[in-house]
Amino acid sequence: MVTGEIRTRKMEWKKIFDAGISMGHACDIRNIEAPGSYSSGYSDSMIIHGDRERQIEDVYIAVDAGVPEMLVVNELKKQGKKIGGIIVHHPAGEGYYRLAEMAILQKYNWIRHGVDTKKADSIYKKMMREESAGIRAGNHLRTGNAAGLLDIPVICLHTPLDNIVQVFFEDIVNINGFSTTGDILGFIRDLPECRAASSNGDIPYIAGSSKAAPGKIMVDMTGGIDPDPSIFPLLKKAGINTLVSMHYSQDNIKTLKKNNINAVMTGHMASDSIGLNIYCDRLEEMGIGIVCGPGFYRQKRQTGQVPS
Repeated sequence: MVTGEIRTRKMEWKKIFDAGISMGHACDIRNIEAPGSYSSGYSDSMIIHGDRERQIEDVYIAVDAGVPEMLVVNELKKQGKKIGGIIVHHPAGEGYYRLAEMAILQKYNWIRHGVDTKKADSIYKKMMREESAGIRAGNHLRTGNAAGLLDIPVICLHTPLDNIVQVFFEDIVNINGFSTTGDILGFIRDLPECRAASSNGDIPYIAGSSKAAPGKIMVDMTGGIDPDPSIFPLLKKAGINTLVSMHYSQDNIKTLKKNNINAVMTGHMASDSIGLNIYCDRLEEMGIGIVCGPGFYRQKRQTGQVPS
């Protein structure tokens, strides 16, 4: 279903992409710390297929989109739906091969929370080296190949939207005075996207104690890949007591518990949907219609402000 209420005009494919990049810049922690310091692109976000000047009216938006989703969109187009392109959150093709480069945002986040710069840089380089080696062993060209054969424009916006989610949750922990980690969890579970995800069994949870005082909180929502476990002792040394993140691997959860750090897990699809929703509000303001794909819980947010 197209959710846009006002349909006024088509837009160039590149302008739709640029809107997401611009929003990502506005929420980039590097620009928050030093305004205007970062204005380049993101290695995991790009126009995968499609003429940059092609006029687009409706877009199909999903957290993940592969060949099956391409075929769904192709069938919808045959049925008369005016879907001009696909916007996918998680990267494909070159964007996936270069995903590990975005761990640099984690490095900046660690440093701004008190981790030694040299140690943070060493862990970042290790993560990028090891993750890249694993990624390069796979075939990540299916989405782009199908898009080319079917001539369906595809955009990937990953880190820019994760940047939005980073700021969204930083606002939550900064605006609201939480007494316990359980209070944080209760607030997050009540977010519309988290309620929708919970109805499908994807419920936010705490790794650790729900009765603990939050202490010093770090939001960990952007940076592409799961952090290396070696960062958690350094975060603890820097005074971090609670992490707020989409998800962590089981190895990371074990290391968190070993270092007495509690983690509030907000949920992957729900958190990604928050970033997509704030971006989609901007698209609808520009006259673009939205068709929701898998993993995307649509909720109008307009300004992106969090409830208090």
